[in-house]
Parts: sequence; C-alpha cells; structure tokens
Amino acid sequence: MSMRMVHALFRLLLALLLSTCGAGAAEPEMDYALLRANVVQAYAQQAAEMAETLSVLQSLSADTAATLSRLESACVELGGNDPGSLDVHVKAKGEIARVLGRFKVS
Repeated sequence: MSMRMVHALFRLLLALLLSTCGAGAAEPEMDYALLRANVVQAYAQQAAEMAETLSVLQSLSADTAATLSRLESACVELGGNDPGSLDVHVKAKGEIARVLGRFKVS
C-alpha cells in the first residue's frame, strides 16, 4: 500500500469514527405541546394588554372631548356666541379666572 492510500484510509476511518460519536450528542427533543401552550398563553396576554390599552385611550378621548366642550362653553360665555371671538386681552383677568374656575379639569 502506498502512503497516499494509507492516508485516505485513515481519513475515512476517522470520518466514520467522528460521525458515530457525534450521533450520541444529538439535540434534545422539542416539546411542541408545551411550546404551543406557551404561545397560546402569550397571545392571550397580549390581547388582554391591547384591550386594556384601548380602554385607557378611549377613556382619555372621552375626557378630552368633555373638557374641550366645557372650555368652548366658557369661551362662548366670555366672548359671545362664537368661541373664536373671545378676546382675552379685553376681558379682565379676574373674570376669566372666575368663569374658567367653574370648569375644573378632571
């Protein structure tokens, strides 16, 4: 046998030996049922968080609309029928504070 053939045979035997040793170190099996249960739970938690966020945003929107309505009615009372006609520089500061003081922002 030539030296080349000995080296080729050695490499082949080494490759076979390493491939059989590597088979015992396989990755652990995945528990797909547990993974599926975790994903379902995560989606449920995310849906609950999104519903709570939407509820808070809707509440803030309603509060903002109510506050804006109260401020517009105060402006009408101070400046006439048109809320845009309020001239703050003409009215006395005490009167503006008195009227706006009745409209507390919650």
